[in-house]
Amino acid sequence: MTYPVLALTVGAVTAAGYVWYVPAVIDLRAGLDRPTSHRRRAAATLTGWSTGGLVAVLLLTVDSWRAAAAAAVLGLAATTVIAVYAGAAGGRERHESAEQRAALRLPETPRTTRPFHG
Repeated sequence: MTYPVLALTVGAVTAAGYVWYVPAVIDLRAGLDRPTSHRRRAAATLTGWSTGGLVAVLLLTVDSWRAAAAAAVLGLAATTVIAVYAGAAGGRERHESAEQRAALRLPETPRTTRPFHG
């Protein structure tokens, strides 16, 4: 497969991923209205999808695949680090919420695995 075909494929997949990165942009723009874990998860999502766009551009503009591969590896590493921090922030938020509920003697919020049927 030639580089332009691979670049167009990666670009098409990245463009089709708007269902993930548009809500992530909205979460980031909401700022402090969203919890820290949501904003970090949105940042990880945007990092991952923008890596795909960067790889597509590099495949179109650079003659060697090594630059695109290096960008993909670095983007994957950055996305993973941000996602791990998002998970840690989510754990802290759940722990803090449980402590606040215990202090107020509120019942634990029920978690159901059944889908909502309105």
